[in-house]
Amino acid sequence: MIHDSLLIHDNLDDLKAVPVTSVRWFPQTVSGWGWDADGVPLVEWGAAQLSRIGLTIPVLFDGLFGPMLFAQDEVLGDLDRIGLFDIEATDKFRACAMERIWGVALHHAGYELRSSSLQGQMTDFYGHYRWHRVEKVHLDRQ
Repeated sequence: MIHDSLLIHDNLDDLKAVPVTSVRWFPQTVSGWGWDADGVPLVEWGAAQLSRIGLTIPVLFDGLFGPMLFAQDEVLGDLDRIGLFDIEATDKFRACAMERIWGVALHHAGYELRSSSLQGQMTDFYGHYRWHRVEKVHLDRQ
């Protein structure tokens, strides 16, 4: 599951051996989710969506940048059974919250993002990341 602004520079067949591979991940808590256009904390919308599918926000979990990942069918099946794909992000702000919601869902399903991440921990949005395998292109954002 990738965005059109991710360029693939390498054969990624080795990713088939691991359940889930993130492009980037970031440590996240219940705070720091950001706000929508009206100044409402995104964690409020996110917590309501997670509650609707029976999940709670753990004290600490890993967020999923993008959310972009490479995953085995089993992982996607687990996320479907949880109800993740019933959550609709209807604007850019909620799409940002989905980076955290995906992380929470993966956490609850028993998957982790750190060990197989292609670019490692997200330290800033643009940053200097390993790009020999995949490269995130930022157009009209700088």
